[in-house]
Amino acid sequence: MTEEGEYILMDTVGIPDCNQTTYQRDTQDRLGKFNNILCSPDGERETRKEENQTPEPDAKTALQQDKEDFEVIYAVYPKKRGKSKAFEYYRGYVGKGRVINGTRHRLDKKEIYLAVKAYVEQMQEVGTDLQFYKNFDTFMNKAILDYLPERRPNDSKS
Repeated sequence: MTEEGEYILMDTVGIPDCNQTTYQRDTQDRLGKFNNILCSPDGERETRKEENQTPEPDAKTALQQDKEDFEVIYAVYPKKRGKSKAFEYYRGYVGKGRVINGTRHRLDKKEIYLAVKAYVEQMQEVGTDLQFYKNFDTFMNKAILDYLPERRPNDSKS
């Protein structure tokens, strides 16, 4: 920082070098909101163009698609407790996979749906009262692994 309250941007993560262009410190900088700023060739600030563009209305983000798929699975489960944490577990399984006891478990939405359905059917066959079902987040944490459909050797996922 210079004596006049200006500072020089050096090579920092997420912000281009900008040929060491100086910027006047402003309110946003002091509040820590200096992010997603790019430098134009003449050193002026400009925001990222792709962030200002709105996505096509029919294009779904991965999060939106995951929410819709999760709602289908959640509708099958009769005990409606632990939905938000269960969604976190769901995204972990369908994303990079969740590491449980040193093993990464990556599941697709069909496997999760079939496991949930198998658990519910088992509980109904035995005649278990709804209060004794696991909360959905508890089931999605680790218990789901006990109800997964058997995989054939060529179906293994990492």
